Amino acid sequence: MKKLFLFIGLLLSFLVVSCSGSDAYQGEWKATNNNKEEFFIAFDRDNFIVTDAQGNTETYEYIQHSYKSHNSVVTYGIRLSKDGRELKVHFPIPKNENIGYIMSAQDQIIFTLSRDEFITPDDINKF
Repeated sequence: MKKLFLFIGLLLSFLVVSCSGSDAYQGEWKATNNNKEEFFIAFDRDNFIVTDAQGNTETYEYIQHSYKSHNSVVTYGIRLSKDGRELKVHFPIPKNENIGYIMSAQDQIIFTLSRDEFITPDDINKF
């Protein structure tokens, strides 16, 4: 009986940890929206902060609910805790998790992401 409780405890721990954000997109990003406005986005395990050019911040709690990989192109699904909106953190260049997008569930680009510089979708298409 003790082994069963231990197993259930380990399983529940795994499920809780698996809802945390991936290490691939955690950290700081330079982001550009469709109007070419620049932002900074910082992801941690359960929330991200968006800071605009004037220093205004918005914090969003989330859980990661999916992971897809096809031909080394990776997409993470996240769900915002406040309103249930679903977003995707998408890395379109195979084996490169330093450049990507935050997209809507309908695959519309909300932000273009880079670890190093502010870029646009056109810049990504050059790769």
